[in-house]
Order: sequence, then C-alpha cells, then structure tokens
Amino acid sequence: QVAIRLLYSISMDTRFRVIVEQQVISAMQLIIQLIIRSPTKLIDKELAALSVNLTWSPTLIKQLCSPENFHHLIKRVHQTFDPLLIKIVRNISQLGEQPILFKRYLHELVGMTLKAPSHEFVVESIAVLNNIVLPDGKE
Repeated sequence: QVAIRLLYSISMDTRFRVIVEQQVISAMQLIIQLIIRSPTKLIDKELAALSVNLTWSPTLIKQLCSPENFHHLIKRVHQTFDPLLIKIVRNISQLGEQPILFKRYLHELVGMTLKAPSHEFVVESIAVLNNIVLPDGKE
C-alpha cells in the first residue's frame, strides 16, 4: 500500500515519469493482478490513480493490454462499473494501437454504457467508444 502511494505521488510529476516507467516495467504484472483481484468492489483509489497515470506510457500499456489482461480488466469493469477502471480503459483507448482488443468488446462496452449507474461512468465509457477505430477504418 505504501509503495503504491509513493509510486502514485512520483508518477504525478511529469519530470519523473521516465524513471517511474523504468522501475514499474518489472512490477506491471503485479499492478495488473492487484487491479483484477481486488477483494473490494471498487479498487483502491491510489491503485486506480497510479494505473491511470501509468497509461501515458505505450510500453506499460502493451503489458496491460495483453489479451488475457485486457479480458480480465474489461470483465472487472463489467462486474463493478467502477468509474476509475473505465477511466483506465479510456486512456488505453486513446493510444489507438489496440483496435483488435476493443473490437472484441465493443458490444459489451455499448451495453455497459447503456446500463451505467453513474454520470462519471457514462462520460468515460462514451469516450472509450469515441476513441475506438476499427481496423477497416470505420469508427
């Protein structure tokens, strides 16, 4: 918990992002597992905030977006409707390099948007849908 808070605090400062990226690469799978296997419905705010901050890095997003990790992330978002998790998904969708992953979950993302329990979740999920560019060039 202390390490997550410390990394979050450091990751807020853009001057240290490269250092954080270098240090977190080896721990990224652990961070993903903490998100996916969180014992509470909503993940810890510091963990979510750190994860959101880490999505600026294409290197770290590639680890997060392995098909298995991404599947579990979307599944967790669907189970919890956690607005911080959908924010992570939105940041991933902004990279634009993962269209195949998003195409597989398009139907589920639309369904979550329609059933969203909060305004914040709706805004984030609409942003995800807006960012999805399918491989055939259609948005």
